[in-house]
Amino acid sequence: MELEQIYRPIEEELQGVDRVLKSALAKSEDQFIVETGAFLLASPGKRIRPALVILSTKASGSAAASGYERELTEIAAAMELIHMASLIHDDVMDHSDLRHNKPTINSKWGGDISIALGDYLYSVAFELIAATGNSDAIRCISSAAKAMCEGEFLQISERGNLDLLEEDYITIVKKKTASLFVASCHIGTLLSSSYTSSQEALKQYGLNFGIAFQIVDDYLDLVGKEHEMGKAPGQDMSAGEITLPV
Repeated sequence: MELEQIYRPIEEELQGVDRVLKSALAKSEDQFIVETGAFLLASPGKRIRPALVILSTKASGSAAASGYERELTEIAAAMELIHMASLIHDDVMDHSDLRHNKPTINSKWGGDISIALGDYLYSVAFELIAATGNSDAIRCISSAAKAMCEGEFLQISERGNLDLLEEDYITIVKKKTASLFVASCHIGTLLSSSYTSSQEALKQYGLNFGIAFQIVDDYLDLVGKEHEMGKAPGQDMSAGEITLPV
């Protein structure tokens, strides 16, 4: 199914997410932070994680009827900010010059600015999440962010390891990539105080979606075209990362 078909039913909600992102990154009194934030938003990604937050909440039946529209939009925006922060840090570690067919923060302003901006995006994301006052939501996303960092650490520590086992690769993927997909599919349901049988199913869906997403991304790193991917292929190999397709 094309992404346009997935997004069409929630186009209005995703526009709301973009408005929250623009507002959150324009609030700083430091004009350089505002400038870099605007640069980031000028080349948006697919917004898959915010879409999963919204769609999963609708699937669980706990969204608009519960009166949590604003909180849901802010959480969806926070998930995108966390994702954006992780990509900025990835680009520093991978020495990437291109993303979404545009220069990376790293290539434009250098590694120090990139690391600081990534940290700033994390802080803005958790500020949005904390504003909901939902301790379950805070716990869910904090755990996902911790798992992402653990996955990144494991991936870097295993660079150049030609004996890396498939099960270890999957562990890295579950933490580094799939954990945020799991949280995106689970978080919206936490805005409702009632437990539904779909919550666990949505978490499992997010896990498998995230694993499959990363395997495809690793495959495209080997055979993809730069103009289609929006970034240079072969970065995993250059970094010595042994992926499942390899």
